[in-house]
Amino acid sequence: MKMVSERLLADVIVLRGLGYTQKEVAGKLGLTQNQVSYYLSEVNQKARERGDYATFLSIACDGFLPDAIQTINKLEKII
Repeated sequence: MKMVSERLLADVIVLRGLGYTQKEVAGKLGLTQNQVSYYLSEVNQKARERGDYATFLSIACDGFLPDAIQTINKLEKII
């Protein structure tokens, strides 16, 4: 897969999973529809090789976990 941030890939997957078209996902994330299509096809290939859940969890954790940890750390400082 071409170098793309894990967060961006996770955002593509989430938005597509929510029912947005590839064109809508592209518009929301500042991508082209061709980029979205490419990223999704690469994810589908990984899912065929590694399994759906393993692929999804890997992308979700790599994409969202750093932000979640940062948010938790900020909240701990407030409390």
